[in-house]
Amino acid sequence: MKKKLLLINALFIAAFSLNAQVVIYDTTHASNNGGEITPTANGLNTSYGDAIQLAGTERQLDIISVTLFNLTDPSDVTLTMTLYSDCPTLTGTAACGSGVGTLIPFSESVVTVTAPSISGQFIVDFEYNGLDITDYATDNTITVMLRASRNNVFWITNETPVIGSQPVGDTALSTVTRCGSTATNNGCNRAIAAPTINNLGMTITAFPNLAVNQFSASDIAISPNPATNLISISSKQNIGINAISITDLNGRIVKNQSFENVSNLEMNIADLASGIYMLNITSDKGTITKKIAKN
Repeated sequence: MKKKLLLINALFIAAFSLNAQVVIYDTTHASNNGGEITPTANGLNTSYGDAIQLAGTERQLDIISVTLFNLTDPSDVTLTMTLYSDCPTLTGTAACGSGVGTLIPFSESVVTVTAPSISGQFIVDFEYNGLDITDYATDNTITVMLRASRNNVFWITNETPVIGSQPVGDTALSTVTRCGSTATNNGCNRAIAAPTINNLGMTITAFPNLAVNQFSASDIAISPNPATNLISISSKQNIGINAISITDLNGRIVKNQSFENVSNLEMNIADLASGIYMLNITSDKGTITKKIAKN
């Protein structure tokens, strides 16, 4: 009996481990230094960020957690995260400088922090629910940018990557990116003076790569996206779709429909309000989630 229980426990742990999220970037989280995300003098369009090199091969993002510091002001603050394939391209006044990066679709994530404590660190989680960035991280490098709705919010810097690394060719002390500032300090290669190491405090988790008998988000095509009335869903590998549920960003199911092992279908979303939704597709090979936008 005891051996049987041990075997069951081992199987349970193994199953849990297979489904556990994988850390693909992490830093030491040991620093107290910070860089102000959106200084008043630079304007509310100012963003601050870092180019990072991801570890592993998992690229369906789960959560990006950032370590921030609030100073003197306990009022609410709204934080906007965007992800780019590289440092954002220079497109005019108050933009980023000299980059070649493009915005990763559906990567804008907004979180409001209610009354952070005065003069203290706090962590903010940006949930991505399986956003697949495979096609935008071909060199394993992405740029993570933050914008704050007020000043006196700092992103912890002087960190050392412990999972993942600085991008190839970055300087020994690393650099950060400043975007959208009305001052002349935009650019991909900004730096806080030495001896500060210009890596920002952050942890990124992703969903594990699927087993051979399952499928990935890239196996399913959705068009158009964004859509107004109908969306077409098709599988590239003739995977049989059995059910689709649509949830809002709060996790509430707003629509679901059953199918009989079909590989191509249409779904009417005309009754949904405009916004971003998660499309949860269940098939004979497993379940994946993709983001859709409703006009």
